[in-house]
Amino acid sequence: MSGMKSKILAIGAFSVVASSFATIKDARACAIACQIGDSPSIASESSVIVWDESRRIEHFIRKVDFKAHGSALGFLVPTPERPEIAEADEAVFGRLESLVPRMAMKKAGSASFAAISDAIVPVVTVLEQKRVAGMDVAVLEANNAAALNDWLKKNGFPSRPALQEWLDPYVRAGFKIAAFKYAKPDAGGAEIATKAVRISFTALKPFYPYRMPADTAVDSHQFLRVYVFASKKTRGYLTEGSDKRGWGQIIHIRGVSDLPNLLEGALPADKLPAGPVWLTIFNDDNVKRTGAAEMYFEKAE
Repeated sequence: MSGMKSKILAIGAFSVVASSFATIKDARACAIACQIGDSPSIASESSVIVWDESRRIEHFIRKVDFKAHGSALGFLVPTPERPEIAEADEAVFGRLESLVPRMAMKKAGSASFAAISDAIVPVVTVLEQKRVAGMDVAVLEANNAAALNDWLKKNGFPSRPALQEWLDPYVRAGFKIAAFKYAKPDAGGAEIATKAVRISFTALKPFYPYRMPADTAVDSHQFLRVYVFASKKTRGYLTEGSDKRGWGQIIHIRGVSDLPNLLEGALPADKLPAGPVWLTIFNDDNVKRTGAAEMYFEKAE
């Protein structure tokens, strides 16, 4: 959009696969994919992000289980640049799950934005619309959170104050918003099967969108698993303002020599990062994630 320049240095998504980590200035950015609906409730999440440092591209592959939902179920994913969106084979999660030690317990140990001035005339630009993995998706760019929230309402996404409040810092930072909603049955009444989805976008630092709207209902047994592939062993941390604290319980670390097989069907071979990698698996069972903290990954000591 004319006049809007992103000041954000980094963004990521729901679990991470990274090829290597560069030493860069700490990026005070945040992003999130959130369920939106009449009664949003997430039971569990599993995701993979492939971080290709040489090309500065992050590939986010997400699978989520909803415990309950209303008439308009979907989620939003802000990214600093226009994303490429494609279907991913959910078999990747089964292959990765097989690497998790059976005795592993499900126990887990304000990001600021470089704001820009609001434009005088609120504008929402639809960069792309298509159907992917059983979901209708629109890639949006806006200069006003209220206008964007209104667009979501008019196009089948419930509008509520908490969602507008959540959107505002991303809009001010110039993020693109990928809005997903689960497609309605076809003309014959058949349900449309949904599959995992991959979102690829330019980034500078591995990142997981952790913050959710303040009114998001979270099941008491919500569980998040994060798979991190990187050239080094990794650790996760949360940032909120100047505060930085460790995140997650590391349940498994191993060297990986068969990355193409593990990610088969989820990420094309020509998009895989080169070189040997380590796999670090994290568990997190936090019940409520509505603060301003955002999650990043870095090389472990």
